[in-house]
Amino acid sequence: MLLFEIIDRFIRQRQEVSGLTDVIVQSGKFEQGVKLNSTANYLFTKIMEQIRSTPNVIAQRHNQLLQALQDIHFLFYQDMFSECHKVIMEAKELALAIDRPAYILELQIWEARVVTRTSNVSWNIDDMQQEMLKTLENIQSTHYTFLEAQQLFVALKKTEGSVSPVVAQLMKKVELQKEEPLDALQPRLHYWKLVRLQYYNELHLAMGRKNSESQLLQARLNDKLQYLKQNLDFMAGEGKIMAEEEPVNYISALENYLNTCLEIRDKESVSLLESEFVKNYVKKEDAYRYRIICYYKMLAFLRFNQFDEACEYIESQNLEINLKNRQHVISDHRMSVIRYCCIQAYFLSGKFEKALIWTELLIENPRSQSNLLVFQICELLHPICLFETKRLGNIRMQFGNLIKKFKRREPENNFLQDLVLTLRMATKGPYSSITGQQNQKLRVYLEKNKFLSAYGPVLAWIDSKISGQPLSEEIVKYNI
Repeated sequence: MLLFEIIDRFIRQRQEVSGLTDVIVQSGKFEQGVKLNSTANYLFTKIMEQIRSTPNVIAQRHNQLLQALQDIHFLFYQDMFSECHKVIMEAKELALAIDRPAYILELQIWEARVVTRTSNVSWNIDDMQQEMLKTLENIQSTHYTFLEAQQLFVALKKTEGSVSPVVAQLMKKVELQKEEPLDALQPRLHYWKLVRLQYYNELHLAMGRKNSESQLLQARLNDKLQYLKQNLDFMAGEGKIMAEEEPVNYISALENYLNTCLEIRDKESVSLLESEFVKNYVKKEDAYRYRIICYYKMLAFLRFNQFDEACEYIESQNLEINLKNRQHVISDHRMSVIRYCCIQAYFLSGKFEKALIWTELLIENPRSQSNLLVFQICELLHPICLFETKRLGNIRMQFGNLIKKFKRREPENNFLQDLVLTLRMATKGPYSSITGQQNQKLRVYLEKNKFLSAYGPVLAWIDSKISGQPLSEEIVKYNI
């Protein structure tokens, strides 16, 4: 309990993970080495036991299959062979339904052991061998295709314009097989063949980018989108078992598809996918719509500088209420990022009252795993919204507190401290040459580190105050 309390307090105080070990040791509650390790291992064991007993953590049918295997083991060694055979046959039916060939193989081995010990079950050795060969073939094909997909994935992460001879040979193989029909395959094999095709196209795309073969890039992106959509359609139809039993694969395909839509500026496909979710409403898939599709829809609006349309979408979908009602099924990190998208939409369209409401919703109700960068940007946007709505109060105190907070949290981050100083100058007005000089100082930081463009809404507001141009125009230079 002491270890848990220290870790819990550490998370709530939003401290850097790298310092956790020192905090535990300095607490004086644990001896160095053995005692701390044994306590941590005990805590880990108890957490895993609790997770396994939590409903819906493991897919229901998969859990039933695991329990059946335990029952079979017990019944067999209690010489209850008839009862054992009954459980084996039910488990085989379940394993076939959810396409778990490794479990099917194990159940076939158990079946062979049981039928020889019972007199009321007929069996034929040739039939059993043929059934096992079919299972082994499925396992081999699925596993080999999975390994090939992983090999292409690893090559994709490492490619610098060319690939190894082994990967090049594999790509030729996939090229020759890509027109082969997939309909008659088992769901898991079907899925991994589509994933392999997806990585094959992504690898071609990456190689084209490195070699500046721009004429092929659009065609490759379209191919990638095609295979991703095929996989989504498959998991929504005949391969629905894959989405139910391994939702992480479905989520990955969904996010890859939407990312590709944004990359090729295909906002219509995002809208079409959302309409399909609404039309084919399934309660347990409803979270995907808000956690993934709404998020990418908002990203599309922001990327294409359609801030008014984004605001209309937020209100038409009643996102404030619908997100709140689903916060138990949406991760802290994703929830904070979706809400930040809403903040940006209102802020960049000049609707500061609404932006203030969403900003306070995020910073006044922090969640343990929220995106820290988003939280930090919102801490900067909050006083701007208060200023724009004439509610800021003591400006010097507000920004002084922010500077102290950032110095304490990131003492070596001079950019944040200079950014707050520039904000304080910009809220004083009129906008003097001193403010302009301070803003130029921020430009130097930005030239050295392009990732600082993440603070675009704050920087664009300062630029807007100096230039007199609308925020929606100033933000464009920070869209990378």
